[in-house]
Amino acid sequence: MTQMTPQQAAEAIRTARTEQEEAEQLAASLEERVLDGDPDVTPAQITEARELARFAELRITAAERKHAAAQEAARHATARDIAARAAELLSREDGTELVDAMRGAADALSRLAAVAEKRHTLVTALGGELADITEQLGGSVVQMRERYGVAGDREQIIMYDPRTVVRTVSPAVVLAAAVRLGVGTHSLAQAAGDALTAPDERVKQMFAAVPALAEAWRYSPEEYAALSQERRLDALNTDRQPVPEDAPPTAAA
Repeated sequence: MTQMTPQQAAEAIRTARTEQEEAEQLAASLEERVLDGDPDVTPAQITEARELARFAELRITAAERKHAAAQEAARHATARDIAARAAELLSREDGTELVDAMRGAADALSRLAAVAEKRHTLVTALGGELADITEQLGGSVVQMRERYGVAGDREQIIMYDPRTVVRTVSPAVVLAAAVRLGVGTHSLAQAAGDALTAPDERVKQMFAAVPALAEAWRYSPEEYAALSQERRLDALNTDRQPVPEDAPPTAAA
């Protein structure tokens, strides 16, 4: 059987169907002429027309088989190509680019969280001191403004000349805003927010999908041994502990 592309086989089907229709029309026309009393139509002509129609029908079946075979060959080629590309991805250390990007993002978020926490702590502390002074004045913000030109609490600090407000913002809000600004689209940001309802599970899911990421974040036995109990628990919750055969024995409590 000659190998065809799906397009070639589909064209062959259309051609054979056209030939069948023409042969059937010819046979019907000849039969109608006989019924009309035409003496020039011979049995051989009608037989030949019917045989042509039958032959065209066989060609249709043959073309349909070739079409099915061509489609299967195309599916097989596509599937094998995908498998080869996936294998190539693994052979190139799957996730190298993702590991680098993830490491950069994680480091940046870690720094952002530290900066946000430092600011939040400072503003909260300063505002708390102002709140204590306000309480000593009987809770009068007016006296704070008139006497000192400043007032505030743990949420905000107001300076009146010129009027300037310094507000607290939690590190969590800062990190959420960074994700929203970083991903660019509301739908993706919303999806990321939904995923954060179970952050440890998302880390495990990511590691399972991209082993290179798991290896990049997995603690070595030496690193794991040096962790505090709290950090070890965090490593266990996110599947970053050493692989079992390399894990050091747990110290007695």
